[in-house]
Amino acid sequence: MPRPAPAPLRLRLALAAACLAAALPAGAALTWETREQRFQLSAEQAEARTVFGFTNTGRRPIAITGVHSGCNCTTATPTKPTYAPGERGEIVVDFRRGNREGEYRQGITVTTDDGASTTLQFVADIEALVRFDTRYVFWTATEERIPKRMHLAFAAGRRAALTGVRSSDPQFHVAFAPVAGADGEFVLTVTPPATATNFAVLTIRYRLGGPGAGAESELSAVARTLPPKDGPQPHAGQPQS
Repeated sequence: MPRPAPAPLRLRLALAAACLAAALPAGAALTWETREQRFQLSAEQAEARTVFGFTNTGRRPIAITGVHSGCNCTTATPTKPTYAPGERGEIVVDFRRGNREGEYRQGITVTTDDGASTTLQFVADIEALVRFDTRYVFWTATEERIPKRMHLAFAAGRRAALTGVRSSDPQFHVAFAPVAGADGEFVLTVTPPATATNFAVLTIRYRLGGPGAGAESELSAVARTLPPKDGPQPHAGQPQS
């Protein structure tokens, strides 16, 4: 049977254990209600807000030392910096969509003074304001230069009017017309130059709410006549003839 340690040694070991215990977190921890939030934005909605709830289930107060998002489109803020044992709090997330459409994911990292780091995820399902069957029409070097069409439709229930279409290269002629019997749907007809090898950006102007309602906005599409595979390639903004 091993002999007990001398009293001075036992005292030193006890003091070391106490110091180590004091240096470790006393069970402080945030327990999250969810680590992923999903929300929807309509085509006309520019901003959205969601929250991540949590509770301090530890045995001492805990402070949030940092909240970081990977995108400047997002602001994430705790309701306050420090939470007592048993206290509930929230991280409030404000999202600005900009020109984003479809599914958008973003991570938010939360750090606390107990050394923990938690990554939260929000998923925004953003309705597209306008859907195209294609935003790019082209003609190969051996293809007949006949007009091609683009079909676009505004989101359901969004009354809209096209107010004009402009081509960056006047050799590409573009016109538009509404689709009969289909509110908010339009066809663009693009006629290419007869022989030139060029690249054109088509700027489509529209107004939500119909004629005379609100400010104009713009969309873009592309038309291109392709050279032979071994010929010079045109670049956007630099048409070649």
